[in-house]
Amino acid sequence: MMKTIRRATKAALALLAGLLLALSITAPASAATWTLRELPQRLCISPNGHPMTYFVAPVIGTWSTNLWTHLRNLPPNATYQSSVIGPGSSYPDPETGAVSLNAWVFVEFGPAPEGTYHPLFEVEDGVESQSFPITIEVRKDC
Repeated sequence: MMKTIRRATKAALALLAGLLLALSITAPASAATWTLRELPQRLCISPNGHPMTYFVAPVIGTWSTNLWTHLRNLPPNATYQSSVIGPGSSYPDPETGAVSLNAWVFVEFGPAPEGTYHPLFEVEDGVESQSFPITIEVRKDC
């Protein structure tokens, strides 16, 4: 009788351990407790291109996974360098309301046709992405 109880106990513990492992593996990467705060940004560049510059924005809240920054729909011949925000949190200062600019994207512009472009500044965690538009003007008289 004791052998049966021990076997049943071992089987129950193994089943419980398997369930806990399965739940930990399938847990979503994001609980979406962060928000990308829109920060209006405008840049004017020459049709000949522009050296390295950057765009920034605050991410507010708490996140348990890496967040990656991107620029989507850039003018032709533009390249960007994404940055990673490690797990953590960031909240406005309770006294002043000031926020940290913790999301950065570096970008370099090659020659591009004149016009106004509206790429998206994006932050994503692998599950959710949030973005806002920025404005880039390409013209001779910047």
